[in-house]
Amino acid sequence: MNTPTTIFIDTSVFDESAYNLSSARFKAFRSLAEAIKFKLLIPDPTDREIRRHIRERSQSAVKSLEDAARRAPFLNQLNDWPLNGTNKAILANKLEQNIERGLSDFYNNFEILKLDYNGVDIKEIMNWYDCGHAPFSDKKKNEFPDALSIASLNQYHKSSNENIAIISGDGDFKSACEKHKHFLYFPSLPAYTEAIQMEDKRVDKVHHMLSSNDSIVRKSISEEFPNLSFLIEANWDGEAEDIELSDFNEIEYYVVGIGHHNHIVSFDAEISFSAYVSYWDLETAIYDSGEAYPLHKIEGRAETATSISGTFKITTDDNEETITSCNSIEFEQDYISIGDESDYC
Repeated sequence: MNTPTTIFIDTSVFDESAYNLSSARFKAFRSLAEAIKFKLLIPDPTDREIRRHIRERSQSAVKSLEDAARRAPFLNQLNDWPLNGTNKAILANKLEQNIERGLSDFYNNFEILKLDYNGVDIKEIMNWYDCGHAPFSDKKKNEFPDALSIASLNQYHKSSNENIAIISGDGDFKSACEKHKHFLYFPSLPAYTEAIQMEDKRVDKVHHMLSSNDSIVRKSISEEFPNLSFLIEANWDGEAEDIELSDFNEIEYYVVGIGHHNHIVSFDAEISFSAYVSYWDLETAIYDSGEAYPLHKIEGRAETATSISGTFKITTDDNEETITSCNSIEFEQDYISIGDESDYC
């Protein structure tokens, strides 16, 4: 197998999924990990960065709850409102611990190797800095944590002679991979999941079917899309109805699971959609003793664009020339945001 099974997963991959490690693409990757024993390299700077981002996201989530309660004070009247009778720091810590447990469970799928700074050549890193080599650039000079991670991975290669799959949505890591021939770059987990299976000729067949005619896939995604939750940014208690996915502006597929005439495919898409929205305007509401008294109701049809991603399963005919059905669609997104009044017509 030419695709490395020694891998590095950058913080950007976890950030992109908002640390939802039970999402569709993470589940597909875990299924693959049950069959292939991956070796996951975790440099100390990356480990620290991931845990710092978990802490920051937990604190940000609590702040979002505070902001929501300020905009809609009646939320504090809910018996199960998370901030009722709970210290903010304690709630943030609980959220952090919950994400940490999910991360630990994810790591259990791999042989873990934590990399320290032994053998890292600081002079080499400073040369990268002086020359503007990735991860440094004119626009991003303070990339020393990433540089230390790359140097640690480099040192691991020198001691093991193993090639390393670098999975990252960060362009700086992509540039670093161009400089080091023993690093192979993958922009996402689905891209790597597909690559590891490319020796199976059916992957090419699935891509050929999708490129020839993916109308059944687009139709299935369009039918499932309205079943997502839709959040009106101006007022969470607003309603969105008559959701319609109107167009796929762009869609990309990765084959992440191969079966007998049925396959799992990951997708990333840019879409346009419309919805009829209705909500009370909290910006112009009158507040009395913590109670909000809205005076103006906003309603109309909103038309906007967004990004969606997820996985689906297709079934093919016996010759694997035609897609006969598409189902089991799972979206990465828990909800879709609908913007302000300027989007409405």
